[in-house]
Amino acid sequence: MPLMMTLKVLTITSNGRGFRGNAKYNVFYSTPSCYYQAVTQSNPNLITISDDFFPYAENDHAYWTGYYTSRPTTKRFERIGNNILQASQQLNAFANMKNDNKSIDYNENLTSLREVMGTMQHHDAITGTEKEKVALDYVRLLTKAIRETEEPMGQIIGDLLRKENVTERITLPISTCLLTNISICDDSLKDRFMVTVYNPLSRYVTYYVRLPSYNSTYNITGPDGEETYDIVPHMYYSINSTSQASEAELVFAARNIPPLGIKYYYVQKLNDKVNGVEVADNKTFGSSGVSFTLDDNNLLQSVTMNNRTVSINQKFLAYISNNGTGDSIASGAYLFRPLNGTDAYHIDYIFGKDNVNETTQNRVKASYTRGNLVDEVIQVFNDWLTQTIRVYKEPENNYIEFDWIVGPLDNDTVDTEYNHGKEVITRFLVSDVDHEDFYTDSNGREMITRKRKHYPYGNSSFEPVTSNYYPVTSKISIEDKSKDIRVAVLNDRSQGGSSLWGGEIELMIHRRLLRDDYKGVDESLQEMEFGKYLVVRGQHYLVIGSATTDSDIKSTAAQERELALKKLLQPLVLVGDATEEAWSLENIQSKINFEWSGLKAALPDNVNILNLEPWKDGSYLLRLEHILAKDEDMNYSKEVSVNVSDIFAPHSISSIRETTLAANDWLSPSDTASLDDFKAKNDDDYATPSIPRYLNENGTQISLTPMQIRTFVVELFDNIIILLVIPAMKKNAVFFVLLFVYGVKSVPLNSHGSKGSFAGHLGCVKCHSVNQTKINVHLIPHSHDDVGWLKTVDQYFFGMNTSIQQAGVQYIITSVVEALSENPDRRFIQVETAFFWKWWKSQTEQMQQKFKSLVDNGQLEMVNGAWSMNDEACSNYQSIIDQFTWGLRTINDTIGTCGTPHVGWQIDPFGHSREQASLFAQLGYDGVFFSRLDHDDEAKRQSEGNLNFAWQGSANLDNSVILGGIFPTSSYGAPKGYCWDYNCADDPVNDDPDSVDYNIDVLVENFVNLTKTYRTYYPTNNVIIAMGEDFQYEAAEMYYTNMDKFIKAFQNHEELNVIYSTPSCYIQAVHEAQPDLQLKTDDFFPYSNDAHSFWTGYFTSRPNSKRFERTGHNILQVTKQLIAIGGLNGTDKYSENLRFLREAMGVMQHHDAITGTEKQHVVRDYVKLLTRAIQYAEKPIGDILQTLLGIDPAEDLDVNLQLSSCLLSNISICEVSQESNTFTVVVYNPLSWPVTQFIRLPVDGKMFNIQGPDGEEKYDIVDPISDFSYVSGHYQPADNELVFSAKDVPPMGVKLYFVNQTTTSNTSFPPVGNDDYSFGDDQTGFEINNDTNLLESVTINGITLNITQNFYYYYSESGKVDNTNISSGAYLFRPTNSTPESLDGIVTTVGSTRGELVEEFHQKWNDGQVDVSQIIRIYKNEKYIEFDWLVGGINITDDMGKEIISRFTITSDFNNNNTFYTDSNGREIIKRVVNHRPDYTYNSSVEPVASNYYPVTSRIVIRDDEKDVEVAVLTDRSQGGSNLHNGEIELMVHRRMLHDDLKGVGESLNETEFGSGVYVRGSHYLIVGSATKPNSDGKTTAAQERILAQKKLVQPWVGVGRISSDTLTYDEIQKKYSLLKNALPENVNILTFEPWTNGTFLLRLEHILEQKEDPTLSETATISLNDIFNDYTIDEITETTLGANQILDKFNEIPRYIWNTTGQKMDVKPTVTDNSKSSISLTPMQIRTFIVKIVPDKENFGVVLKPVSLMFFFTAVLLYITIYDGENGYVLIRR
Repeated sequence: MPLMMTLKVLTITSNGRGFRGNAKYNVFYSTPSCYYQAVTQSNPNLITISDDFFPYAENDHAYWTGYYTSRPTTKRFERIGNNILQASQQLNAFANMKNDNKSIDYNENLTSLREVMGTMQHHDAITGTEKEKVALDYVRLLTKAIRETEEPMGQIIGDLLRKENVTERITLPISTCLLTNISICDDSLKDRFMVTVYNPLSRYVTYYVRLPSYNSTYNITGPDGEETYDIVPHMYYSINSTSQASEAELVFAARNIPPLGIKYYYVQKLNDKVNGVEVADNKTFGSSGVSFTLDDNNLLQSVTMNNRTVSINQKFLAYISNNGTGDSIASGAYLFRPLNGTDAYHIDYIFGKDNVNETTQNRVKASYTRGNLVDEVIQVFNDWLTQTIRVYKEPENNYIEFDWIVGPLDNDTVDTEYNHGKEVITRFLVSDVDHEDFYTDSNGREMITRKRKHYPYGNSSFEPVTSNYYPVTSKISIEDKSKDIRVAVLNDRSQGGSSLWGGEIELMIHRRLLRDDYKGVDESLQEMEFGKYLVVRGQHYLVIGSATTDSDIKSTAAQERELALKKLLQPLVLVGDATEEAWSLENIQSKINFEWSGLKAALPDNVNILNLEPWKDGSYLLRLEHILAKDEDMNYSKEVSVNVSDIFAPHSISSIRETTLAANDWLSPSDTASLDDFKAKNDDDYATPSIPRYLNENGTQISLTPMQIRTFVVELFDNIIILLVIPAMKKNAVFFVLLFVYGVKSVPLNSHGSKGSFAGHLGCVKCHSVNQTKINVHLIPHSHDDVGWLKTVDQYFFGMNTSIQQAGVQYIITSVVEALSENPDRRFIQVETAFFWKWWKSQTEQMQQKFKSLVDNGQLEMVNGAWSMNDEACSNYQSIIDQFTWGLRTINDTIGTCGTPHVGWQIDPFGHSREQASLFAQLGYDGVFFSRLDHDDEAKRQSEGNLNFAWQGSANLDNSVILGGIFPTSSYGAPKGYCWDYNCADDPVNDDPDSVDYNIDVLVENFVNLTKTYRTYYPTNNVIIAMGEDFQYEAAEMYYTNMDKFIKAFQNHEELNVIYSTPSCYIQAVHEAQPDLQLKTDDFFPYSNDAHSFWTGYFTSRPNSKRFERTGHNILQVTKQLIAIGGLNGTDKYSENLRFLREAMGVMQHHDAITGTEKQHVVRDYVKLLTRAIQYAEKPIGDILQTLLGIDPAEDLDVNLQLSSCLLSNISICEVSQESNTFTVVVYNPLSWPVTQFIRLPVDGKMFNIQGPDGEEKYDIVDPISDFSYVSGHYQPADNELVFSAKDVPPMGVKLYFVNQTTTSNTSFPPVGNDDYSFGDDQTGFEINNDTNLLESVTINGITLNITQNFYYYYSESGKVDNTNISSGAYLFRPTNSTPESLDGIVTTVGSTRGELVEEFHQKWNDGQVDVSQIIRIYKNEKYIEFDWLVGGINITDDMGKEIISRFTITSDFNNNNTFYTDSNGREIIKRVVNHRPDYTYNSSVEPVASNYYPVTSRIVIRDDEKDVEVAVLTDRSQGGSNLHNGEIELMVHRRMLHDDLKGVGESLNETEFGSGVYVRGSHYLIVGSATKPNSDGKTTAAQERILAQKKLVQPWVGVGRISSDTLTYDEIQKKYSLLKNALPENVNILTFEPWTNGTFLLRLEHILEQKEDPTLSETATISLNDIFNDYTIDEITETTLGANQILDKFNEIPRYIWNTTGQKMDVKPTVTDNSKSSISLTPMQIRTFIVKIVPDKENFGVVLKPVSLMFFFTAVLLYITIYDGENGYVLIRR
């Protein structure tokens, strides 16, 4: 699971306030401590639990008791690690105590072992429930840590043993022999070797040293003289190792090793051979105190110990593992489930029968050794089970040792056919002992009573064995008080154990399982080592004695406690080669003492020093424990006191302070400061340091009650002066540290800092240094966060619907903020403002400031800045500008000027438009980065080194050249192998050279090779690599940690300079290199990723959504203007109503929204968001229009204009016009010149009276395009449509109409002649072929052209037939054939109308594959023909997708030379040539149709220059289009497919509505005219197209509303209103007029023509601002960049990047300087943006052009203070 850095409580309720103020529930963030406090305060009655929660079972058959034993060798190795850690910590502490050792710090050598031992305690480490490879890594880590810890041991022990008169440092060549368990120790096989034995316990200990040896004689010299020894055989088993097992084992006693002390032994090998193994009939072994006897089968028969002899049998048995057949519950790493689970007596396999005949099958082979120190019996049960029963003869050793070797459990010992594993146990059975209970330790400490076969909350009969298994960490015991017998078995590691019946103890020692138990590890437990299945060696220690504890003799329980401690913390044995002369016995004896003790005296037997280790600031951690529980011994289970004043030799404790158990807090309630008080937290702490109390005569005693552990921080006498001096020193030390830290935090200014001529391009971004002599690799951390795609916007933000995709943007941003705060070198870019704003709103002030600080200090760059990463094919330039403006406004309002973006980041759109580049230049951006371009284009650019290029975005505007940057990878993500997000499959960076998974060298080497290739793709030594993918960085620290290590690995690299970077830093670096860049003057359409995959289908996908987006845009412009007009009186009452529509329209521009490439449920969510936003934006329009029209509801006129647009009029539904007999129609014209709009409203009547400003209006009643019978719902489509003309609606003005349904009408409808197929007049008209009912010719602008129009469809390729698996889908267009299919049957004449205002011809195609209806329409006095079509019901019963086109074909000779023109986002026109690309070549024969499709956002044009004829078709939404043959224009209008194109959406494009394939209604507008000369109206055809495009993009808004007054007459109110005094020239439009900030308004003017499109209208236009508005004057005006976020004069002070280019630039018209401060000049295609203050005419102060207001200037001065240190080059910015 990802690391979610932001926690959210889901508390949404219907009131939107969550649980705030809820009467019943109080929901809040909490912690366990707070919960504990709350529960305590409620004073509940709680049930007291006195036992534990073992065993755990998730159901009656799944007991998690197998892991008690799983991976037994790992469990043993963990105990060894603990043993070595405790001893090493103690030795390090003593090393620090030596006065002459102050300069040496060994503590660092402890770090790894401390950490690894912490890791080993993990619940999937010591448990054995990890994967095999992980277990091997644990072992490797622990081995390495042990070796690191041992590294100084020779020096430490040498110093401790060094004689006082020896001044030289002595380092003994010693180390532990970790492989003695398999009889390997290379040093002990030398002729001379040394042995040091360190006792970590607080009492004297005799320890039997066992070392691999030869079968020879030895001389052992120790502190007590020559030592006695035994040579004994070892239990041999074969291994594969570089070292060979020894012949025998040398055993000698290190007697009475001092507490926390050392004994040294010198061993010399002699040449004599020892006698062989003794074989005797006497089968009793040991001494008079402790002995054991074997029976005739060589099995244990009895034991004598503690003055009693007990009959006891010990055997090995095995459970057959359940394989889970039937219920999938098998024995595995976690579970123990024997096959015959009814009871233990069902175990049917007794060891011994494998290798002996039937008469002796229960007799084991045995060999015996009786030595001076030890008696041993080696039992060989079979070839995979051997055991030594051993008794040492020293009186203090009251136990018998069982040393066993089990394994390998190869395939002959398990049932591989049925996957039955084997689980081996050892069982001790004591005769005549009766007991109900048994006892197991709890983590090696207190004992817990277990009741045999007792299961109070379930049925133990299901699993009687495993349900009675418990963890045995240290020991398991039984006792029969009636017979005064206590039996305990101690172990050397954790095991599962039980006592299933009286007198029995069993412990599981090994497991091999052939099935996984489905608990997560996903592996069966089959360990291997040395090429064989695992062999396990271990020990059990048997203790038998009295069950009573009230005797003066030490109780059996006390003996067990002492023995457990001795086995847990055994003496540390280190062995070293002494064959060199320097280590001769004589030299050694002259330099070192053979004995040393760290304690002045042994502590009481019931007290142990649990910990002694170096701590902080020269202090030591001392932890004392009472090792007995209460009532375990009459004498030793009592409170005991220890005098600690002189505990250490030769040091005295000068101060002691008690802490909590973990040493993380002082224990005294009156002094609760943490241990960090040794290092003060602030200046006040240094002034009054905390001085630990001194010991006095009453403070030297430490009392311990049974099982108590007490923890202290102590200091020794010779450290007291330092302790007193440190506080005086620390303040200055910390002061200088803080100065240093502040210095580091300051940012050194290099060539990429905020200094220099191009500093303004970077804003506040700080760049790491580049080296132009190396390859500079710029790593750009980013997350691509789609504003809807597979999930909705909210689902993506909140992280919902994870079944589709794991993605939560709120977590990403928070996680990145936290990660950036950890390291000032790190960088990140934030892209989608929509998500940023949602995140920002939900954050605390502190988190907001944290984010802002990261932007201010240059770590976090805001790029792109738009509300979403817009598509570049389907979005109109006006919507793009809007969504950038709102995004930049949001950034400015929240982050401030440091957040100003300077770079475009369009990494995911499916092709890139030239207009987008132009807009970026106008926004003041320096470049744009992307990843998707045609594969042939990419290959060519890579081969020529042109992935950086100069892009001229406009054929009209000056200063439109920006840098283009393309990533070297196939996408916008990290190269393969270098993705380190949590959802990536690549390995993380491992820079630990001791790790077996160490990979940094390989990563570096591969990256160097990869980067050298990438370098050839670019014109400079700067390579850009995007480090991020979709919705990455939810766990940002993970990614950054790996990048930190990766970058560090390249420090001082000879060839590469790898740095964190941002797009701005990259552009700066490229510019510094001054490359010659190839110039790009067109666009990157169409995009294909291979020869068959052209991403041209999305130009049309989801056509209804595309049209609704245009409707939303239209309404947004209207509502912005009207709300701005309503606020001219100084109020800002309705601005908030615009927010949702601004945001929704920003979302709709997203490259998976307007494109139609989202999932179906997402597009529904988009529609819902946009509908709701439109309704909210329109809500105040009635009130505003009432005011503008002079209607005062407060007076006696009872009028309330409740207006709304009829969003369903496309299916002939409008509730108001259908249900009301009288209603108002308000028409608002958002354009800057008068517009005549033909109003069409669904009505059910036929007789109406329409009153308008010009009197009674004429109207027509026409038939709808369809009866829409497929539509279901509350409202029914109307029978008729009412058409009337709102003539000359004033610019930015309103006309009001009253419509009354009547029974009579003054309007007559002339009859239609069925034989007349001509419509219109000699200027604009069309003719229909009376045979085909298809269009035959058109006349427009007086030019008649033979042209026909029809619908066709392409069959969609599935990719199955040609085995490419490349199909048409939401993204791709891939027809099966280059020739589309004609619609079957003839076209039916549905009807025709010749009205007062409109003439129409209705067509319907009778085709079984698709349902098509169309109206060809001409409005009076308009110079275009409208084609209003309805397409739907696409038939897919043949399992074939279909893609519907409308094709216009000029049947007369028309030669456009395979050349056509399409708009770029509704603005400039780009030339297209069939089967041709300007920059590269491609094979057009592979996909001849799709490869020639281009996005048509507004219009597509063909020209015959010889005939001087231009034909254009304008669209009402984005569509894919082409000119595949001379004289043809085709536009795709609808698509329905059955296959996903495998580009990510995971759905076929199969939209349905009302139970069938979705229907689409739309319009095309045909214009024909001269290609070069003005037409009869004085305008060129291109100018007519431009003006018509504006009229259709931003149409007059039609609002309808019921009339609430019964008395109001139309004459009583004003009928029209206009904001503008005069219409603007037809080549100028007010692109934007909306409320802005602090009572200002945003005013944006545009020149709508390109140069040379019209001899008059393509000239520079000049607008006077003095008298532009009625009743209002512009008082103050400030020009800005296009996005209204940078003051233009200030921006122009920053030098622009000038690029050296190769290639021909397009000729542009230089910007014209304004003639005066009150006039604005616009060159072709120029857009100018202003923030204006408008006042009523009575305050007429005139127009003052101000680059910046004084208030803004002084605010800037106050907000930003810059301090520059010229010598050091540091800048400190404070806000």
